[in-house]
Amino acid sequence: MALGETSLKKTDNIDALLGKSPETKKVSTTTKAAKLTDEEVEQIDLIKKMLVTDNTSEAIRWCIKAAWAMHGDKVKEIVEKREAILPINL
Repeated sequence: MALGETSLKKTDNIDALLGKSPETKKVSTTTKAAKLTDEEVEQIDLIKKMLVTDNTSEAIRWCIKAAWAMHGDKVKEIVEKREAILPINL
């Protein structure tokens, strides 16, 4: 093949040919369902409005991050004490 005459196949990895390295993907855990009270649903809806999103998962992730920021150390401490007595298998 002469210089300037190139062709690509469907199976060619374009990014690799251009010298781009593959991006690392985040691994996420999915839960099947959460049973929420009417009050909890209203609270999630308010958080979704605050975040300007209709994505319930995003609102729940925000809640988890906020709770962890406030109480994460205490949670770890409680789990360590309980596991010292009996291992917790989920």
